[in-house]
Amino acid sequence: MMDKTNIDFSWNYFASSHGKEVVDSIGGTLKRLVWMEIMAGTHCSSAQHFVDICHQKTKTIIVNLVQKAQFDATYSILEKTFKKIAGVPDIRQQHHVKVLYKDIIEYALYATRKESCVFKF
Repeated sequence: MMDKTNIDFSWNYFASSHGKEVVDSIGGTLKRLVWMEIMAGTHCSSAQHFVDICHQKTKTIIVNLVQKAQFDATYSILEKTFKKIAGVPDIRQQHHVKVLYKDIIEYALYATRKESCVFKF
C-alpha cells in the first residue's frame, strides 16, 4: 500500500493480539453513546441508524457508513493482496512495526528499542 498511497505507515501495539488500541476506545465510545440513546427509547436497527445517532451525539469523532459495494470491492482487493504475503516471524511478540520500503518492514519489541529486525516480503 505504501507505493500506492505515499503514506508513512507504522503501528505501535500496547499488547500484541489484544484489542487495546485507540480504535478500540473510539469504537467503545460510539457504542456507549448509541446504547445510551437506545436505553432512552431511540430506535436503532441498522448500520445507517447507528451512524445517524453517532452524528447527532458527537462532533469530535468522524463516523461514515461504508456501503456494501464499497466494502466488497475493498475486501476483494485486500484478500488478493494478503494471500500473497508471507507471515512475519514472531509477530505476536512484537509491539512496533514500521514500513521501510515497498515490501520491507522493520519490527521490534517496542518503538524505542535499539534491537529490531527487518523483514522482506
